[in-house]
Amino acid sequence: MTSRRASSRSSLPPEPYECELSSGTKPGGRPIELAEQALASEHNNLRALLHLTSLHARAGRDAGAREAATDVLRLAPNFTVALAGKWRQTRDETFAAVFAEGLRKADLPE
Repeated sequence: MTSRRASSRSSLPPEPYECELSSGTKPGGRPIELAEQALASEHNNLRALLHLTSLHARAGRDAGAREAATDVLRLAPNFTVALAGKWRQTRDETFAAVFAEGLRKADLPE
């Protein structure tokens, strides 16, 4: 699914979809840039914050992960890693496991 098709089905900007599709299991690099771009245009973009949190944590960027996790909980005080699993847009179980691992590393509640 391209980001253009995904964005036509949602009110979210395409960047979070690109971030999800491109991040796979490897942290760092372009996916972090995409999440940051999405946040620059829409500061309260929860999906982009979740991606940024997971990517930073998996890349060992603890300060960035903590900052993003704080913003996640500011926007969604009852957020849990289990909820992220219900919200995900992919059926790729490997991606889902690695994504959730990053959220856990950032100390988001289970």
